[in-house]
Amino acid sequence: MKSYQPGPIITMVAAEALYKHRFVDCLGTTVVDLKCAGVTLFDAASGETVSVQCSGIAVVESGGAITAGNHVSADADGKAVALTIDNVNDIPKNNGVALDTASDAGEFIRVRLI
Repeated sequence: MKSYQPGPIITMVAAEALYKHRFVDCLGTTVVDLKCAGVTLFDAASGETVSVQCSGIAVVESGGAITAGNHVSADADGKAVALTIDNVNDIPKNNGVALDTASDAGEFIRVRLI
């Protein structure tokens, strides 16, 4: 298991089924290509309470290959994917910086949340 350094942890009601180590928004849904509220700390069914890490260094499941140092955003499943910031429109999609390298989807990496 990767080590992490949690910042504030909040609870919210899941508006849909949520999976551990994924990006979520403040409404309790999976974040897709937007800024997240944080990263889920465990699985939760719709209507259940889930703990969400809001800052610090979180463990996030990768949605593809990511190189340490890449900025990351969220794919359709809330998994971390590499983000290239080419213009100001890409900045709101930035959820953090990868501290580890993932060679493929389904790996767990540390991300410094921003």
